[in-house]
Amino acid sequence: MVSVKEIQGAAGLSGDQLLDIYYKMLLARTVGQRERMLNRMGKGPFAVTGEGHEATQVGTAFPLKPGYDWVVPYYRDIGVALTIGQSPRDLLLAHLSRADDISSSGR
Repeated sequence: MVSVKEIQGAAGLSGDQLLDIYYKMLLARTVGQRERMLNRMGKGPFAVTGEGHEATQVGTAFPLKPGYDWVVPYYRDIGVALTIGQSPRDLLLAHLSRADDISSSGR
């Protein structure tokens, strides 16, 4: 079994950074599952999540510098969106086409 200290040394990340990455990966999976559930309940128009790609999404977005680096996530990039600062609420408002959606105002 690999220890956290070995991972920290290999990745050059602190324990807090590793926990933050893991939290965002778990949150991305949870939001995707919720979107799929809302779709099956007839409340969301579609559900195409990025399940299985959370580590790639969070891992590529984590080193980006706010206010400096640009990224244009698309509908499957839940992990990227969460990592760059969108909240689960923002993502679910978009999924449900609500007027408070920060991307399209519910269009």
